[in-house]
Amino acid sequence: GTTAVQVKPEEFTLSVPGRAAVSYDSRATDSMQKRLNPLALAPGEEAVGLLIFPVPESKEYTLYYHGESGKIEKRFKME
Repeated sequence: GTTAVQVKPEEFTLSVPGRAAVSYDSRATDSMQKRLNPLALAPGEEAVGLLIFPVPESKEYTLYYHGESGKIEKRFKME
C-alpha cells in the first residue's frame, strides 16, 4: 500500500490449540519497558514490541491481527 497503517495492541489476539483466542493482558504488558504501543506504520516500515497474553504454555500458538487494514493469522511452532 501507499498509506500508513494504524496498529493498536487491542487488535491482536493469541490462541493455543483447542482454546479460544484471548486478548493481551494490558496490566502485565503496560509494565514492560518494550511494550507495543499504538503507532502508524508507513509502507515497508516495521515495529517491534511486547504483548503479554494469558495463555497456557504450548508447543503451538496462533497470533491473529484484526485491524482496520485487514486480518492476518500467523502460526508458530516451538521446538
